[in-house]
Amino acid sequence: MGGPGTRLPYIKIQWYIKRKEGMSPEDFHKYWEEDHAEFVQNIPGFRQITKRYSQFHPAPEFQAKAAALGMPTLDFDGVAELWVESVDAYGKHMSQEALLEASQKEGAMFMGPGSRVLIGYETLVHGEPVPGIPSEKSYTL
Repeated sequence: MGGPGTRLPYIKIQWYIKRKEGMSPEDFHKYWEEDHAEFVQNIPGFRQITKRYSQFHPAPEFQAKAAALGMPTLDFDGVAELWVESVDAYGKHMSQEALLEASQKEGAMFMGPGSRVLIGYETLVHGEPVPGIPSEKSYTL
């Protein structure tokens, strides 16, 4: 069997997040999951420019199991993932002065130095695509 996978139709922007210095892991996850999620959903035009926004909260007990198995773990407190059709359109929208200023102020509430971003596409090798997404590529690189 084998062979190439299916390239999924959106560009993914993944933010690998470090928590703000002095902020406990519990406070970080609570703020990010509740306050920041509300902030994001209230950004004008965000629901139109993004197709999906999700948060990945690593569980310490699973990270410890991975380390015990000799797996190298990432030193991040969470990963935010956005699906967009166009990185240029997303960047243009989010770089509007008022949105940029508000986003930077919001990020300073819980994000620390060392956060990083990764942008690319996803190739599905095994399993079913997420229901409701188009089967044809709809993004632009």
